Amino acid sequence: MDVRFSRRCCKRMLWVWLALTLVCNIPDGAALDPKKKITQYVYDVWQKKDGLPHQSVLTILQTKHAENEGYIWLGSYAGLIRFDGVKFVIFDHRNTPEFQNSTVLALCETPDGTIWIGTNGGGLLSLKSGKFQRYQAPEHLPSNIITSLACDTALGRLWIGTQKGLCKLELQTGKFTTYTISNGLPSNSINAVTIDSRGAVWAGTDLGLWQLQNEVVSVYRHNTGPAPIPDNFVRTICEDKDGRIWIGTNSGISCFEHTHWRTYTTKDGLASEAVYSIFQDSDGVFWIGTIRGLSRFYDGKFENFTEKEGFEGMQVYAFIEDHERNLWFGTARMGLNRFQDGTFLTFSKAEGLVADVIYSIYQDTDSSMWFGSSEGITHWTKDGLKNYTTDNGLPVNTIRAFLRAKDGKFWMASFGAGLINYDGKRFRALTEKDGLPSNELCTLCETQDGTLWIGTNVHGCAAYKDGRFTKFSTVDGLTSNSIVALYCSSDSTVWIATDGGGLNAYKNSKFSAYTSKEGLSGDVVFCLYEDAEHTLWVGTSGGLSRLKEGKITAYTSRNGLYGNDVFQILEDDDGYLWMNCNTGIFCVSKAELNEFAEGKRSEVSSRAFGVESGMKTNEGIALAKACKTKDGMLWFPTAKGAVKINPKVLPKNLTPPPVHIEEVYVDNERWTKTKDIVLEAGVKRLEFHYTGLSLLAPKKVRFRYWLEGFDKTWNEAETPRIAAYTNLPPNTYTFHVTACNNDGIWNEKGDSIKLTIKPFFYQTGWFMMTVVIGLGLATVGVFRWRVASIIRREKELADLVEKRSRDLATTKERLEIALQEAQLAREEIEIKRYEAEKLRQKAEEASRMKTELLGIVAHDLKNPLQSILGFALLIREKLEPNSDVYLMTQTILNAAERMMRIIDGLLKTAALEEGKVELNKTLYDMSRLVEEVVSCNQMQAQNKRQTLSFQAEPNCMVLVDTDRMREVIDNLISNAIKYSPEGKTIAVRVQHSKDDNDGGAPSVLVSVRDEGQGLTEEDMKKLFGKFQRLSAQPTAGESSTGLGLAIVKQLVELHGGKVWAESEGKNKGSIFCVKLPSASKTKRSNSHE
Repeated sequence: MDVRFSRRCCKRMLWVWLALTLVCNIPDGAALDPKKKITQYVYDVWQKKDGLPHQSVLTILQTKHAENEGYIWLGSYAGLIRFDGVKFVIFDHRNTPEFQNSTVLALCETPDGTIWIGTNGGGLLSLKSGKFQRYQAPEHLPSNIITSLACDTALGRLWIGTQKGLCKLELQTGKFTTYTISNGLPSNSINAVTIDSRGAVWAGTDLGLWQLQNEVVSVYRHNTGPAPIPDNFVRTICEDKDGRIWIGTNSGISCFEHTHWRTYTTKDGLASEAVYSIFQDSDGVFWIGTIRGLSRFYDGKFENFTEKEGFEGMQVYAFIEDHERNLWFGTARMGLNRFQDGTFLTFSKAEGLVADVIYSIYQDTDSSMWFGSSEGITHWTKDGLKNYTTDNGLPVNTIRAFLRAKDGKFWMASFGAGLINYDGKRFRALTEKDGLPSNELCTLCETQDGTLWIGTNVHGCAAYKDGRFTKFSTVDGLTSNSIVALYCSSDSTVWIATDGGGLNAYKNSKFSAYTSKEGLSGDVVFCLYEDAEHTLWVGTSGGLSRLKEGKITAYTSRNGLYGNDVFQILEDDDGYLWMNCNTGIFCVSKAELNEFAEGKRSEVSSRAFGVESGMKTNEGIALAKACKTKDGMLWFPTAKGAVKINPKVLPKNLTPPPVHIEEVYVDNERWTKTKDIVLEAGVKRLEFHYTGLSLLAPKKVRFRYWLEGFDKTWNEAETPRIAAYTNLPPNTYTFHVTACNNDGIWNEKGDSIKLTIKPFFYQTGWFMMTVVIGLGLATVGVFRWRVASIIRREKELADLVEKRSRDLATTKERLEIALQEAQLAREEIEIKRYEAEKLRQKAEEASRMKTELLGIVAHDLKNPLQSILGFALLIREKLEPNSDVYLMTQTILNAAERMMRIIDGLLKTAALEEGKVELNKTLYDMSRLVEEVVSCNQMQAQNKRQTLSFQAEPNCMVLVDTDRMREVIDNLISNAIKYSPEGKTIAVRVQHSKDDNDGGAPSVLVSVRDEGQGLTEEDMKKLFGKFQRLSAQPTAGESSTGLGLAIVKQLVELHGGKVWAESEGKNKGSIFCVKLPSASKTKRSNSHE
């Protein structure tokens, strides 16, 4: 496609371009301050880890035309890159077919907003309205390797440097014209091309410099001609504000001064003589990119930024200054770089301080400055900086505080060498030997009477007066011996900030304390400050506190404070408190703080500053001292230098950010951005991707968007830069988006895009009308059908009523008969209930008589049985063992003993049933009781080679009759032994439990687990009955009375407990459990009774 414009259109566009250029060049703020050292600028780097596709940036462009206004465009080995300060968008051969080679060597913008891209072998590309076009050799160009581009806006030409000559493109006609050595070029290999303010074309080649002005060619070579250049290899060309031409070669930089070239080399301070780029910023400062970093040339002097100063890159290929006056430069290996002129000024080791980590900043009476660190101290006088360390007399390198006393003596608080006095010539230390409580000091202050107070790390504080130290510690009333800061207020109170003990006050020889209990925002106190109204401001680990007239007000991040860890406090001349914290420096209006304390406002507003403001780190130092100097400057210590702030000069970014809607996604499909977008019906999700191009602080850009036709108000947004809508109804919408920069300056116009969502056929007007007519006709038909239905239904109901009346009469008759039958049945049931009651009374009487009879019989049989047992024992003792008579006597003994056990069981059962058993309860540990019973049964278990194990939890206290409970446990354990085969294990356990039937009340659980014959379902039903025979039998022929478990159940229930058994079935063993109320529950029950 030819690039064609009408002459009239071309002229208009040129005028627009010139107007835009003038507007864009109106400075909204200062460029980089040349009086600062380069290391004091805010330095940012973007590399692969930040999304940059390649570590080398070969060329840079910021577009000015409205279509792409504000974007930074980068050329690299990985393609063309668009950057909005947050996101990199890449165009290369993988996503853009027009790229035959992804290496981009040159970029240029023409007045109509076309971006021209020179590639290394892929020819020339143009980008306009989101579409790429390729121009290549031999049709248009002499070579597909494009090394440089320059636009002649006055004549509407694009000059293209290639490796086979210089090409001119007439933007109006699309005509290409090539210049080679036949046209006077010293070489066809073009390195650089530029158009000066007089319209002359300059081209740098491998063999010299070429100039074309008014069709007159001039060539400048090394050692030839009236104005020889220092080197023939010209890499870069620049015109300064005075119209002078500068060139960069392998022999430095050279400026054409009327008749000759003035050359600057490393002898003049240039970083390297191999120069790749030259740029002059809006303040007239020259920036030179070399093979070893960059150089700044200002006021006849060079300052370098190389590896020595912290630059890790190599060649610096290109520079631009953006519309917010930031300096961007592309490098080899170090990616994209930027310098900003921060609001604050930072002094660190690079600027001559003894260290980067600063603990204390102090202004002496002669206005000189002292800086303390862990690597020594720096004294900054009108004559310059001087550092002191242990190498030149300082007793120790770590200095935490400075103080010029009223008597003129200068004191330092050291960490390791005690209190140091400096008389201007030598250092003298007072240590523990002289009476100090510790050599590790943190802070100093002086009272009105000249007493010097010293705070130590962990040994309290001391007062030094007339050559004597008076020590104070927690023994004397301090709340902590770790002293962080000291402050003497106007009422002669010595305020002591402690680490963990809050704030202490010493007055009239007495200590008092303020802690979090009294309302202090935190007990770790970092700093103190008294203002002119005698209000004490306290910085803590939990926020800021105000102490006024005995009342404490606490401020935290919930109330609008930027940070809760307030390390230092300074007040400027305009009534703002400035504070340092772990995430930067911030200021708050003292008037707002007072209004909050008085209940007139619910929160305060903080203005925060960080690395974007000139700090080298946001990290403050907790145990450090800040300083306000006589000229109103504020100094804060940080982990990377001392920060100087002029609170009266806080520049504001007045440049509104250009706003662009970059992409529109419809159901996850990307649509090309056009003036109007028409979408088919059924759209589920719409996404608008937008950006705001404030490169000064891109992360602080805020947005508002509004979908006209859907949203009622503007939507506030920050990140991500996407607005999404789902299931929008058919309509025509306009999406608007605006943005503001870091200082709240809004681009009110913003950007917008119009789109229409078509309706489905059933959402159209004609369909709705058809539906309405159809519904009307259907309503008439339904009405007529409904009337006929009502008449028909009326007749059916009349017939139904008549039928129901007949049925009701029949039903009534049947109900009367049923009522009579029910009355007869009720009378019969009453008779049977009376007879059942008589039978129950007779059964209870029979049971009572049976129990009484059994008791009498058992009692009457017991004495004869005891006699039989006694005589049988006497007879057995006089017989020979294993004789027939001996064996018969033993049989008599066994039978008598079994009968005695049955009788004892009967007597116990009778006593329990008649309620004659009284329990003698005592508080006893169930674990101990069970252990005793287990011990008694160990022999019986060993006889059957069984293992009897025991586990118990401590403190299982219960109220029990110990004899009765031993009988219960003994019965369960002996049964387990009796019914378990030889070699098995019987496990007894006592543990704490909860009673689920009593609201989870505490209880004690005793369980006996065997590996015996188990229990069947039938066994479970009759388990605790009297004289019940179960399916299981004793494994060694032991006898059983059938009364043991019945007695166990009665005794456990008598104790308020319960007993049960569990078994998985025959031959699977069984578990017998006893649960008793714990002692605490029992006590509550007894007290309640």
